Amino acid sequence: MGVVGSLQVRSSALGFLLIAIVVGAVFAAHILSTPTESTVHTPECDRQLAAEIESHLCLQLIQISVSSSNNSELSIPVMVMRPGTTTTIDVLYLLSAGSSGNPGPKRNVSTSDLPLALSVPSGTVDAGKVAFYNASVIFQTSTVIIYRYTVMSAPDSSGYYAILPPYYYGIYPALAVGVDPNSLDKSALSIWGFSGLIESGEFIVPSYIVGTGDLNVVNATVPLIYSCPNPACVMISHSQS
Repeated sequence: MGVVGSLQVRSSALGFLLIAIVVGAVFAAHILSTPTESTVHTPECDRQLAAEIESHLCLQLIQISVSSSNNSELSIPVMVMRPGTTTTIDVLYLLSAGSSGNPGPKRNVSTSDLPLALSVPSGTVDAGKVAFYNASVIFQTSTVIIYRYTVMSAPDSSGYYAILPPYYYGIYPALAVGVDPNSLDKSALSIWGFSGLIESGEFIVPSYIVGTGDLNVVNATVPLIYSCPNPACVMISHSQS
């Protein structure tokens, strides 16, 4: 099985996060009263993924998954960063992969196509707070390209951010700046439990975080929700690529 098939199989349990129409509702009061459990996680090199794309890089596949103990909860990787620091995040793009409902041509991702950091819960983008820049190719084949992005956080940038990569729809793992990994904000993280309808644009390039620089990664457990809890969620669920 190639890298496209492998990654799609790994994420098949969460396919509804990307294109699902889900039936059900969860009261906001219940969401906010549910404790957010978290455990420190050290990402390991995914040797199988590296072998499939014939790369010698240490690829750390960071993605949202269904909780192993409760299928109504999600395990959310939270990448914790200190304010006023700079690090890197690596993103793997499947350039030749088709997507459900969008079999048409895909755009290649260039160095000028940078991810955005959407503040949660306000739904605003402020490049003066957290910004991606200085994209460089660290691996490339005819079907896969991996970019290493430099990520900057300002001294006053503490908070939670949703990463919005180019030509993608859905919800990436969380980026948290200046937070205590052992005391995560369950209200802010509720957005990452959203599994309702997400609209897509014409061009979609499936992508995955495969490197986290010197960020600390914490796994947080949040309940599934079927309605947007804040403006950031609304913007993501109706974004156009």
